[in-house]
Amino acid sequence: MQKEMNTSGDRLFIKAKTVRIKAVDCIFLDSLLSGEITEIQKWLDRAHSYGVEIELELFDSGAPWLSYEQIAELDYPLFSKDGKQLVHIPENVICFRDVVLLQLGSTLCKYKKQLMTTLAREELQKKQIEIIERV
Repeated sequence: MQKEMNTSGDRLFIKAKTVRIKAVDCIFLDSLLSGEITEIQKWLDRAHSYGVEIELELFDSGAPWLSYEQIAELDYPLFSKDGKQLVHIPENVICFRDVVLLQLGSTLCKYKKQLMTTLAREELQKKQIEIIERV
């Protein structure tokens, strides 16, 4: 859990290949993207030095409050509470090359003004990727 990140010791980093931080909220994401060296950032840097992959899981779906730009700016994969990876492609037109490497069953978060090619839409259907659109 996000609250337990500041525990001392490196035992977790020695044992784990991947750590998923759960119950992530807007404040946590803002602190990650602020560029400031916080205790959270120090912990993440320590995990990285051990070769541990970090994943973030929201406390909910993120639907009403999550900024799509934050998803694109994060250095870590972001998941909804139900385990679906959230992805945002910050392009005006979403093409096949943008979606071909997305994980099966993930969720694409896009704005209604973003256009999508037919090939991209077909690839999303083939990979069972849900599309969430926002104004």
